[in-house]
Amino acid sequence: MRFYIARTVDAVFDEVLGRTKRALKSAGFEVTNELDLKNAPITMPDDDTEKAARKARTRGVAYRLLLAQDDSSVMLPCNIVLQQTDSGVEISAIDPEEEVGMIDKKRVTALATPTREKLEAAFAAI
Repeated sequence: MRFYIARTVDAVFDEVLGRTKRALKSAGFEVTNELDLKNAPITMPDDDTEKAARKARTRGVAYRLLLAQDDSSVMLPCNIVLQQTDSGVEISAIDPEEEVGMIDKKRVTALATPTREKLEAAFAAI
């Protein structure tokens, strides 16, 4: 079973990064912070692979999750990962439907489908 949504784009990493940010914003997500794993000030193995993590979330979904179950916000699908592969730049995120499936509450799981659809639309627009 695949627990994430992904798309690979045959383009330059920085171009895909810009397109990803624009597509997420267009789909209603807000990029709240970025982590450049290639240039992170930590010891990493010799690897020149471009890697970046982006946190994006929709405020409306976050608010509705908190109303449905106050501790469910820890399950928000907010990590978008870009990484250079042999076939292009892969953009991936956890599948919200799989993630909130761990919470047994219909009001919470009902929010996952529209969020998944928004992520898929954003990825398709990249």
